[in-house]
Amino acid sequence: RMNAQKRQLIGVRTAPVTKHAFERTLRAVGRVAADETRLRQVTTKIDGYVERLYANAVGEVVRKGEPLLEIYSPELLASQGEYLVALGARNRTAGSSIASVAGYGDQVVVSSRRRLQLFDMTDDQIDRLERTGTTERIVTIYAPITGVITTRNVAQGTKIASGMTLLDVVD
Repeated sequence: RMNAQKRQLIGVRTAPVTKHAFERTLRAVGRVAADETRLRQVTTKIDGYVERLYANAVGEVVRKGEPLLEIYSPELLASQGEYLVALGARNRTAGSSIASVAGYGDQVVVSSRRRLQLFDMTDDQIDRLERTGTTERIVTIYAPITGVITTRNVAQGTKIASGMTLLDVVD
């Protein structure tokens, strides 16, 4: 216990106890880094040219299945033509009385389709090619995951090579 005069001399102040949230601001230096286990590189397995770039900037958000870019590739165009030729050959040999001839047409179609899949054409794109019977000069590359573009190594008109990383997308 202290009298008022002593409290005033030593500068003691009192107040009633109240409840309230305790907040403290802390400022620190840090580094934001992407989780590398959630990184997807968008690469190509063909040589060609970027005809149109939908994903224009680093930091842009993309959704899985959205178009990222369109590529023109003479090699891919030729492979599409080979697939259409294989389909025609299968249709012509399907009615053959020689089992090995009829089965060979199926093998060529499966092989040609697999080659297009290895060039990253989707099943929908290949099915459309089969339905229409016409090759597509330009092939669209779609986002493999929903995320943010962290690296862009191409621009519209860029010549690309097989195995080149075009974009990095991080979830």
